[in-house]
Amino acid sequence: MKVFCLFLSAFSLFAIRAQADDKLQAGIEQLQAGVKTVSTEKVTYNQEFTANGDQMYIVQLKQEEVGAKGKSTQTIFDFNLADIDVNLISRLVSGNVMYVNLKAKNQQKLFRETVNGVHNGYSNEIKIFVNNVDEARQIIDNLKMVVPIANDLMKKRLNLTDYNEMLNWLKANITNVNKGTSSVEQRFDFFPEIAGKVAIYGVETNGSKSKTITSTFNLADITSNLVFFEVKGKDVLVSLPTVRNNKLIKVSENGQPASYDKEMTIYAAGIDQARDLATVLKAIIEKANEVVTAALPKTSSSVPAIIDDMNTSVAKIDLGTTQISQTFTPDCVSELVIITSTAKSSKEEHYAFSFRDLNPALLDYKVRSNVMEINFQTLAGQKLVKVIKDGQLQSYTDEFSLSVNDPEDARSTVYRLKKIIQLCNDQYKSPVPSGDMKTITGWLTANIVDVNSDETTLNQRFTNPDGDDIRFEVTTSGTKTSDVEVFEFNLCDIDANLVNFSISGKNLFVKIETRYKQKIIKAYKNGKNQSFTSDLKIRVNDVEAARNIIEAIKAAVQKCK
Repeated sequence: MKVFCLFLSAFSLFAIRAQADDKLQAGIEQLQAGVKTVSTEKVTYNQEFTANGDQMYIVQLKQEEVGAKGKSTQTIFDFNLADIDVNLISRLVSGNVMYVNLKAKNQQKLFRETVNGVHNGYSNEIKIFVNNVDEARQIIDNLKMVVPIANDLMKKRLNLTDYNEMLNWLKANITNVNKGTSSVEQRFDFFPEIAGKVAIYGVETNGSKSKTITSTFNLADITSNLVFFEVKGKDVLVSLPTVRNNKLIKVSENGQPASYDKEMTIYAAGIDQARDLATVLKAIIEKANEVVTAALPKTSSSVPAIIDDMNTSVAKIDLGTTQISQTFTPDCVSELVIITSTAKSSKEEHYAFSFRDLNPALLDYKVRSNVMEINFQTLAGQKLVKVIKDGQLQSYTDEFSLSVNDPEDARSTVYRLKKIIQLCNDQYKSPVPSGDMKTITGWLTANIVDVNSDETTLNQRFTNPDGDDIRFEVTTSGTKTSDVEVFEFNLCDIDANLVNFSISGKNLFVKIETRYKQKIIKAYKNGKNQSFTSDLKIRVNDVEAARNIIEAIKAAVQKCK
């Protein structure tokens, strides 16, 4: 029964297609009969309308304009009926000349024009001359019948649904194009071992000069709904813009080191080939996103194992005169070490961070100075990344970058990074105890420790002498002076929502503020009373220490409720 239904369905489609072909043929025959020679006082227009036997929607209008003295000009328009804007077909009069005016869709130049045997580029308008209003009406009626049929047939003409079938179609149809005085050799190829990756090899020859261009890219990096074809002068081009306008197309000219571009063009032999190329490219790009996603590397649930895999792909970046070595330490609290070397110099950078602080939604790859990089940004733009360059501590930052060899490495690395961030969040276990306030303040006493900075040492003591009362003592010792500051406050007066990181250049603190910013924290300096304050800062050695102290203080404050 199913076989019979499928047969019936296929037969019905065939019958509908045959019926459309018959109607189109009938309309074409009426147009052929209706387009005639038109004579005025000074000019005679010899006109002939013909259609391609296999593809009747591809037509030709041949016009010979003969003046009173016998001088003639022949103009030939080759076009597709589907390119006519059916709503703009009109009858116009200019002096003693009446004609049917045809306009291309969206005012695009889609009608190929040849004058006296010379290709004259493309136009967006055609005039079919008529002897009287009845001829005009007949031509308009026939055009309004055949144009919608041509549109339907064009939509069904390329019945490609399989990804590999589309790849092979592109390989067969992206071919050499003659540009008149110059020519373009084009060849499309794909890489079966790398999902979505393709290349277009081109040689453009103009006289004795030629240049060879190789463009390599991933179909998933092209924006499908922005693929379009256009006419520039006598050339018909299909444009492929990248996602988010990023430079993701690797381009090498005459064998020189590659650069990156955000758009590429394919030459087409004519409007119909360009239309077909654009149609297939849009379809395959949508398929490519599924194919590429399915081919992403399978990852384990072990963060160190994923980082090891990631290190393998980003360890060495060869930029010709510059070599880059990169390694992540294999943990959720990680450090990225980057060594950049040239023949004359070397620099070393360290970025200490937690994968939990990175914003996965902002992980992206782009080209900077012909180097493809993945940019890392922290959540909420907090400066939680510690930076050391050539042994010198720098200011904390909210972003840093990783170099990659090409978009394929970038794609797989971003995928791994997002997996690492997810696992680090899922597997995180806080070191802060969950007991009563005394337990938590005891933990704070043990973990708020001394900090050394340049020529200064901070000795910090956080104690809980009684109940909710806290005493925080800081002794700042330099090479010549020493100051002691003491802050006394009640934990229940602290606003838990305002306990947070505070970064000032190279220095990292935990900042505590009272509720409603009341100045109720008692302060002393070197034994003398100071003005009451609404906040204080605890100096910390690193982001993880700060994070844990913030969590502990918030937990202790919650015990007040």
